Amino acid sequence: MFYYTVGNIPLQFRSKLTAIQLFAIIKKYVRQFGVEILLNDFLQTLRQLGSRGVAMNFHGDRHIIEGALLLVLTDILAAHWLSGFNEGVGFARKACRCCNADEASMKPQFTASSFQPRSLASTTNG
Repeated sequence: MFYYTVGNIPLQFRSKLTAIQLFAIIKKYVRQFGVEILLNDFLQTLRQLGSRGVAMNFHGDRHIIEGALLLVLTDILAAHWLSGFNEGVGFARKACRCCNADEASMKPQFTASSFQPRSLASTTNG
């Protein structure tokens, strides 16, 4: 399930159920066809919002709306999946999707600055 909320509403209303909008409910097809198909239009609209804005009519007046994606909240499995890494962490060679730490090296050193940053490109190339 994918949801979104608009950040420029008063703080006391942001986490209200009425401010959280349903974007998509996907079950099996996202595994078969990939998340890119689902998110393509959404990401294209975000790029447009961030570069030139989107024209919208409110009560007969035309306004240019601009915006940006601020954050993505997920659990560990969804974060790995969206990043293109293996979802399960139990059998992964690298225990963290953000750095190149393995389980043994994470025990004595547990700050991100102690490790080389990780990317999907570095994972697939080495």
